[in-house]
Amino acid sequence: MQKHTGAVYGFLNILFRTIEEEKPQYLTVAFDLKAPTFRHKMFEAYKGTRKPMPEELREQVPLIKEMLTAMGVNVVTKEGYEADDIIGTYAARAEQEGMECSILTGDRDSFQLITDKVHVLLPSTKQGGTKDVLYNPQEIQNKYGVAPGKMLDVKALMGDASDNIPGVPGVGEKTALGLIQEYGTLDGLYENLEKVTKPALHKKLEEFKEQAYMSRNLAEICRTVPLETPLSEMRTDTGDPAALKELFTKLEFHSLIKKFGLENAQPETQTAAREPILVKNIDTEDQFTELPDFSRTERLYISYTMDGRELKEVVLLSDESREACSVMFMGPRMAIGFVGKMSPAFQNKKIKKFQEQMTAKFVSEFVERKCWT
Repeated sequence: MQKHTGAVYGFLNILFRTIEEEKPQYLTVAFDLKAPTFRHKMFEAYKGTRKPMPEELREQVPLIKEMLTAMGVNVVTKEGYEADDIIGTYAARAEQEGMECSILTGDRDSFQLITDKVHVLLPSTKQGGTKDVLYNPQEIQNKYGVAPGKMLDVKALMGDASDNIPGVPGVGEKTALGLIQEYGTLDGLYENLEKVTKPALHKKLEEFKEQAYMSRNLAEICRTVPLETPLSEMRTDTGDPAALKELFTKLEFHSLIKKFGLENAQPETQTAAREPILVKNIDTEDQFTELPDFSRTERLYISYTMDGRELKEVVLLSDESREACSVMFMGPRMAIGFVGKMSPAFQNKKIKKFQEQMTAKFVSEFVERKCWT
């Protein structure tokens, strides 16, 4: 029996409740690593005042990761970056692909990531119960008087003691918010520094200008982390019920076994034979009549390769019909004809499209992951 399980149980309760409410199609969980990040290279004392994670909590982190793996949830870490950077990168990718993204976090630093398509869910405990508080652009504007992106400039001025981000000494949240509300950005403030008439404040801002900009760089979440796992691998319909039941039993989470109907979950004795997915290979315009009809699918996965500005290969996969095709282009004219033939599917806004610039290896990997519904 694991000695401490409170953090695991609390984490799962928050996650399960949010999944039930949000019903996401894709899900990933990011973790920090012990290794230094690019921020430590920028400022050696970054997070230097933070106390180590309590041993009682630290020993439960591997269990949480094991539980997530059994649930089929993608767990991501990246040396040199923090979990917030991973979250920011996937949020940006999701928005670029036209998805709506919910960030479940206890860290208000993520407020800077909020857009019309990205919002933050902040767990809050009141009167003995926990619920997620939704933060969108309007909520941030109402609460702080600035747009979400401006929260980064506020942090540059006020700093963050928990991360040892210095900011400007003597400038707290109220003053920082007032300055950004009036001057718009950190740049706008320093371009109009002569208008700050309070002598002490003016002196501090002038003296610690370089530190303010360094603090902004430290607080800014990176949205371009080189992450290899595509969003298409983060489906929520995978998992191992038997492994999950075994973990719940081991940790004596009997109520969760019942809640998710795992009483009869048994490990598979052998891998069930799966009907092979035949990929239609097309390399001439005459074969366009053999293209599968993707106009009625709900999700269309598109993999492509380019040679400079010339399209060389496209692989299409339908999530529902288990149909796939690989098209090799012999020239620009063939590519134009293909786009015309596929226009009913490409122009249908009801079809969610997920694009990956990869080789046809995407097909075999996609099938291996059993992501077909």
